[in-house]
Amino acid sequence: HNIVEDDNKQSFENENIYAISKQSFINQLKILKKNNIPVVSLYDIINNNINHQFSVAITFDDGYSSDYQIAYQLLKTYNYTATFFWFVKDKKLISQLQKWTQANEMVSNGYSIGSHGFMHKELNTISLASQKDELELSKQYFEEKTNQQIDFYALPYGGYTNGTTKLAKEIGYKALLTTDIK
Repeated sequence: HNIVEDDNKQSFENENIYAISKQSFINQLKILKKNNIPVVSLYDIINNNINHQFSVAITFDDGYSSDYQIAYQLLKTYNYTATFFWFVKDKKLISQLQKWTQANEMVSNGYSIGSHGFMHKELNTISLASQKDELELSKQYFEEKTNQQIDFYALPYGGYTNGTTKLAKEIGYKALLTTDIK
């Protein structure tokens, strides 16, 4: 979700389990490089374009400023791809990324944007009609802002129902990503 500067110990301690220090992220990238583990796109995965025993897809959720300021800059250095999942009504995305020019720079350099919803709602806790709004409105919004087809949806908090997967397919998503291992 978020990368925090190493010298910001107080911020790191206040973050949840989904935060990592910048140095830890760098160390992980070095391990991937040293061991020749390919970093692949989500498109490579869904299209079965992986020719290695081990590979990694890198994703970030929530639209923190570290997406652009830290992750994107480091990923470019290592020539690794990633997908960034944002939600529309996200003060962090609006205030911290500040400009859609940064998002479009990332897209123009081969990085993908995926949806994380309109309001970041846990889909298995809302009606199917509200789920449809979360899935559809966010997809439309991000496609308009990035001029990129949005094919992936990262489920906030991992929650979904059978209806969610059906709606997502009807709306045009190619894959849903979750932290829920079933």
